[in-house]
Order: sequence, then C-alpha cells, then structure tokens
Amino acid sequence: MQVRQLEIRFSNARALARQLFFAFAFLAGVASFCASVFLSWQSLRATQAAQRIDGTQNHQRQPSIESLIPHSISLESLLAEPRNARMWDVLSTAHARNKDHDQAVFAATRAIEGSPAQVWPRMRATYLMTKTSEDNNDLNQSLGEWYLVAPHDGATQPWRLLLAATYWDVITPANRAKALTDAEDLCVRYGRKRTEQLLERGSSAARLAVSSRLGRMIRECVIVAPNLPPLIAQ
Repeated sequence: MQVRQLEIRFSNARALARQLFFAFAFLAGVASFCASVFLSWQSLRATQAAQRIDGTQNHQRQPSIESLIPHSISLESLLAEPRNARMWDVLSTAHARNKDHDQAVFAATRAIEGSPAQVWPRMRATYLMTKTSEDNNDLNQSLGEWYLVAPHDGATQPWRLLLAATYWDVITPANRAKALTDAEDLCVRYGRKRTEQLLERGSSAARLAVSSRLGRMIRECVIVAPNLPPLIAQ
C-alpha cells in the first residue's frame, strides 16, 4: 500500500515538473520574441533618425539635433543598442557642422567606444581636440591611437599627415615618427611632389623633417604628372 502511494506521489511530481518545464520554456520563448521585436523596432527608429540627420549634411545652415528627431522618440532611446556607435558618429558629424565642438568630441568619443576600429570618428575627434582641449596630452593620445588602429589607412593619411605637420611643435616624438611613415606611404602612392604640396600648409619644421625623410627613402616614390590635383583641396 505504501509502495503504491509512493508511486502515485512520484508520478504526480514528475507530471508537475513536466508542466513547469513547458511553462518556463513557453515564457522564455515569449520573452525572446518580445526582445527581438523591441530591438528590431529600436534599430528601425535609429536608422530612420540617422537618415534624417545624414540628409541635412549638405545644407549650409544646419537645424538643431532635437528638430531632426520626431517628438514621439526620445534622443536617449535612439542612442540605445544596437545602433549606438552609428548614431554617435552621425551626431558627432552634425555637432561639428554646427560648430558645437565640445559635443562633437563627446559624441565621437562615444562612437569610438562603441566601434573602436572605425577610423572617421577618430579623425574627427583628433582634429576637434585642437579646438577644444588645451592639454596636448589629449591630442597626442588620440593621434597615437589613430595611428595604432589604422597605421596605413590611405583614405585618412593625407589628413593625418597635415594635422601632424600643423601641430608639429606639440606632438610627441613617437607621433612625429609615425607621421613620417605616413609621408613615405603617400610618397610611394602619390609621388613626392603631391606629398610636399600637402605640407605647404604645415609648419616649416615638419616640411624639413619630411623632406629629409623622403630624400633617404629606400622605397621609390611614384612619378606623377605635374597637373594632378593636390591630395587635399585648398
């Protein structure tokens, strides 16, 4: 009799455990579905806002950031994952065009934190630090990290070399050495004439250092036609 009662209790307990398992699995599935829908919705809203902000980049007079966001959407929700880095980068560009340099640096820094391999936020942050920060350590750290992440990035090397040449007196010897490597890369890719044309907007010390480095290069610079445009438009 007792054995029969134990068997009944065990059977009931097993049935209850099975019911709890299926109930938990159902709730977990519902929660996963809701989370997926929410993230997709946030991503869609972030994309729409990014397109609206990007669409204003070609206008000379920029509206405020708040005016670009629908009233029903908070700015904080647009900066949530999963589009964090993209939105911070877009906002940094908009702030920079509106001459709000402090906010542009802050937004670019957040974009770098969200996507460290992206080069353009680093370029923007480093350039804007020359306008917002009186501490040369910040400029040198940002420039050094830019070199570390993209040592031979052809798209931004002209801008990086020009920035280094302009602030040659305040950048560290390590960053100067890396700038000379940029000069070598540009000379090999575009020719010595165009590389030296770029440095006409830099300091005399930078021009002398680059000229000396290019004269001692092991790699050979390409020969280019004299009528080619400069690397960066004047």
